[in-house]
Amino acid sequence: MSGQADIPTRTRSARQAAVRRSTRGPLDDEDPLAPSTTSAAEVPSPTSPPSSTTSPRPSLLSPPLSALTGSSQRITPLSLSRPTSRPSSPSPSTKMHDLSFLLRPQLYSPLPPTTLLPPFLNPTHQQPPPSSSLTDLTSSHHYRHAAIKAASDLCTGTIPASATTAILSAFHVRLSCLVLTNNTDIAAQEARPFADFLSRTAASAAQDRSGRAGSRPGSAAGPAQSEAPLAFVPWGLRLLVHRLMGIGAQDGGRRSVMGLYALAAECRARFGGAETEGEREVWRERLGELGVRVAGELVGIGEGEAGVRHLEGLVEEGGMSEEVRGWVALLYVRLGDVRRAEEVVGGMGEEGQGKSVLEGLVALARGDFETAEGVFEELYRKDETDVLVANNYAICLLYTGQMERAAKILEQLADDTTPTSGVLFNLATMYELATEKAVERKAKLVDRVASRGPENGGWERAAADFKL
Repeated sequence: MSGQADIPTRTRSARQAAVRRSTRGPLDDEDPLAPSTTSAAEVPSPTSPPSSTTSPRPSLLSPPLSALTGSSQRITPLSLSRPTSRPSSPSPSTKMHDLSFLLRPQLYSPLPPTTLLPPFLNPTHQQPPPSSSLTDLTSSHHYRHAAIKAASDLCTGTIPASATTAILSAFHVRLSCLVLTNNTDIAAQEARPFADFLSRTAASAAQDRSGRAGSRPGSAAGPAQSEAPLAFVPWGLRLLVHRLMGIGAQDGGRRSVMGLYALAAECRARFGGAETEGEREVWRERLGELGVRVAGELVGIGEGEAGVRHLEGLVEEGGMSEEVRGWVALLYVRLGDVRRAEEVVGGMGEEGQGKSVLEGLVALARGDFETAEGVFEELYRKDETDVLVANNYAICLLYTGQMERAAKILEQLADDTTPTSGVLFNLATMYELATEKAVERKAKLVDRVASRGPENGGWERAAADFKL
C-alpha cells in the first residue's frame, strides 16, 4: 500500500477509533450464565460481612482419613476467612485498587435448586427474615441465602466500587458459602477472574520493583512495600481462591504446588519485614500452615514420596505450633506411615484433648480398634456433644461389632447437635449395613434434619450427605 493511503489513518479521529476496545478475556469467560443471579427482593439492607473466630485449619485439603473417621468434621471453608484477634499483617498500601469487575452481574451464577432435597425446600428454608444481614445469615447457617445476598450486594450497588474492604469481604463470603453448599464448581468459576487479578497485580508490582532497582541501585523499597503488593487482600481469601483454582486443573496440580511455594516466599518476606513479635508470629504460623498444604497437594497429585520428604523437613526444622504438628500427624496417617505419625504425636507438648484425639486416630489407623475405642470412650464420657469425639467413637464401635450402639450415638448427634456431613454420611452407611430398608431410614433422617430449620443446624444439605 502506498504512503498516501496511510496518511488518513493517522488523523486524530482515526486514532480515537482505533483505541483498544473491550476484548473478551478471562474476565468475560464467566458471563454465560444468568444475569438474574439475584433479584431486588433478595437484597436485604446492606451490612458488613461476618467475622469468624474459628481457628485456621487446612479446610480445603483432602481429608487425611476416610469419610468414616470424620476427622475433618470441624474443618469448614469459612474458617479460612480467619479474621482473628491476633495482630494482623502490616497495613497495606493506600493505593486504590480497581475491583469493579467483582461488581459485574455476569460474574455470578444462579444456584441450582436441583441439588437440594425436597424437605430443604420448605418455607423454613426458603424464607429467612427479609432484613437479614450477611452476618445474620451465616451465623444462622443460611449459607445458600448468604451466597445469594453476597452476590446481590456486590452487583446491585449496595456496596460502592470504592469500598475495597467491603467488596473483598462479601466476595469471600460468597465463595465460602458456595463451597459449604456443595457448589464448588461454581465457586471455582467465579473465583477465576479474581485469581487473574491477583496474578496481574503481583506481576505488576514485581516489574515496578525491578524497574526501580535498575534505575536507582540501593534505593529499593522496604519489605512492607516491596513484598506486599497484595496485602490489601485477606489472607484467607487468597488461600481459598488458590485452592479453588487447583480444582480440575489440567496440569495435574503442579501449578497449585508452585503457587503455594510463592505464597510461602511472601510469608518469609513479610516475616522479615514485621515490626512486632505479634506480626512475626502471624507469619510464622501461616508459613507452617502452607508447609502442610504443600505436603497435602503433593500427596493429592500422586507424589507421595515427595510429600513424605517435605513433611520430614518440616518436622526436622521444628518451631511448629501444636496445631501444625497435628496436621502433620494426620498427613502421615493418610500416607499410611503410622509409625511417623506416632512419633509426631508423641513429640507434642502437654497432654490434652487434642493430643488424645490424635492418639485415638492413630490407633484407629493402625487397626487397634480396642485401644482407639478406649481413648474415644473416655473423651465421650466427658462431653457427649463433642461431634469430633462422638463421631470417631461411633466408628470404633462399628469396627468392634457394636453397630447398633454406634448408630444410636450418631442419631443423638443428628438430633442434639449441628451434624456434620461426616456424621450424616456415617449414619447413612450404618443404615445400609443394618437393614434392607436403608432408603426409607435415610429419607426419615433427611426429614429429621430438615425439620430443625437452618438456625438449629438443619441448613440445606446435598443428597450426597445422606448417600441418596
